[in-house]
Amino acid sequence: MESILVSAVAPTLVRAGQPSVDEVSGLAVLRVAQVADFQEKLLREVAKGADLGVPVTPQQFVFGTTLLLKNSNLDGNIKLMIKEEVLKEKKEEAYERAPRVMNSLLAISVTSQNFADAGSFMLSPTEAAQLAELYAQFRRELLLLFATLPSDTQKKYSGYADALLAYEKNASSNCKGGAAGGCLEEEAPVRPSPNGPRAGQAPRDLERALAAAEARGDALTSEAPVAEAWVAPAYKPARGSFADMASRY
Repeated sequence: MESILVSAVAPTLVRAGQPSVDEVSGLAVLRVAQVADFQEKLLREVAKGADLGVPVTPQQFVFGTTLLLKNSNLDGNIKLMIKEEVLKEKKEEAYERAPRVMNSLLAISVTSQNFADAGSFMLSPTEAAQLAELYAQFRRELLLLFATLPSDTQKKYSGYADALLAYEKNASSNCKGGAAGGCLEEEAPVRPSPNGPRAGQAPRDLERALAAAEARGDALTSEAPVAEAWVAPAYKPARGSFADMASRY
């Protein structure tokens, strides 16, 4: 399962011509949307009957949602983003959208657990298609929340996310297992906090990614992704831990 790359210690990013990015909660939200996009595409392949060479099980997605929450501190980052970065006139909309994000993630976990409880070891094409739709909804809700940020902030974080993706692709290009296989670990990893990363904490490789983008002459801003039109599935998520978390907004 791919997880958002957020470390336990944020770098201090202060370079000539670059703003400090010690607080980047909006970037964390966008990066989670990218993970959701990756998972949706993987599940679409399974739904088509593609052989990925490894088992794809419901339990992976139950575990994956828990890992994603821990590694991204999504709840904390959403709250910090709304408090510090969303304009006053957009805060009401953002607070309304935040529980939808958490509930859409809950739907993924609950549906995956239901498949596992029903005896599915491997995801069937039908089950994979249903999960793919739920990841599409999760991504859409994240992007609609991200869109409550000022347009210049959206472009800045979109540029940072592009720089991170390019850096990770380059760093893992000749590595067995890709980024998930440990290729990005150029130093001994710092012991993670038991409570996960703090809200607003910069991804570990952001400073290097921005420096690499500058060296290539890449722009550090780009157009923000837009949430595509989507029809909600008939599935209604049950109440649970993620929904309880969302109710505290």
